[in-house]
Amino acid sequence: MKTRIDSLTVSALLEAIPHLVMVINKEGLAQYVNRRWLKYTDLNWEQVQGLGWLGTVHPYDLPEVRQSQQLNALPQPHAFEIEYRLRRHDGVYLWFLQCNEPLFEIIEGVEQFTGWVCAITEIDQRKRTLDTFEYLYQTTPNGVVYQDATGQIIHANPAAQRILGLSLEELQGRTSFDPHWNVILEDGSSLPDERHPIVLALRAGKPVMETILGLHNPKLNQTRWLTVDAIPQFQPGEDQPYQVYAHFEDITERKKDHLERERLLEQLAFERARLEAVLAQMPPGVIVADANSGRISLVNNQIERIFAVPFTPGMTLERTFLPTFHPNGERLKRAEFPLNRALK
Repeated sequence: MKTRIDSLTVSALLEAIPHLVMVINKEGLAQYVNRRWLKYTDLNWEQVQGLGWLGTVHPYDLPEVRQSQQLNALPQPHAFEIEYRLRRHDGVYLWFLQCNEPLFEIIEGVEQFTGWVCAITEIDQRKRTLDTFEYLYQTTPNGVVYQDATGQIIHANPAAQRILGLSLEELQGRTSFDPHWNVILEDGSSLPDERHPIVLALRAGKPVMETILGLHNPKLNQTRWLTVDAIPQFQPGEDQPYQVYAHFEDITERKKDHLERERLLEQLAFERARLEAVLAQMPPGVIVADANSGRISLVNNQIERIFAVPFTPGMTLERTFLPTFHPNGERLKRAEFPLNRALK
């Protein structure tokens, strides 16, 4: 059995609610606002009744607010929520969440839709925080992909779509086991499914960090190398992750540079070995020294036989100076030593 509540009780309840409250009819005209609403906006009832309340809505949000009331009233009125900015008494606009419940009245024995009861809650800090994270999500140069507990991709940011070479629509529903990824390890071998960082994070419930993988980018038709972090996420009170997000950086160019450096170092080592072989066959003694530091970088065996002392790379020329004489028997001064003269 339905119990009818008198208007005074309803008014008291609406005043007791710790939110801004408004009642509007199906045309969007304000029929009632509670004292919290009037205090927040620093307006009186005469200013907000009818369509006056719309003057407190941010002009940019106003069309959506008006349209939402019309759309949700047809064909059958139902509850809905909308976010918009409301002007405070000092002129500052803050974000609010308005929850709208359809209001029905018995008119001539028939229940008829007459408007909306609106509970309005401030969400400004949460909204701005979410907007900040959304901006980072959309603009970061690194890929971010969310996958559910089965490994299916739920969402991917623009950077992930670019790095993986697939649109969001093409990514959604795929798993980490899709053979089209052609995932490989650094040694060129295929990555077993059970070693995929997403699988490990979901199974162990712990982050798996800095895994280097190569996968096929169909748009570029080439392998891109990534550093992947997989972080599981949990619902409150649960010990099994309900989803995991992967954060990855495209290190393809860096890896190419690293391989090129390795190639140059190998080539340098080969050239040095060849030079040492040539010097070993030369009859004269040879010392190669750095002109700036005066340190020896290379010698051949003949120089050690000539001086009868060991020479090692890294020694300074000062340590190699031995008593040396002119053909006439006069002792050679240090500055006259051929290597010192050549360096000067």
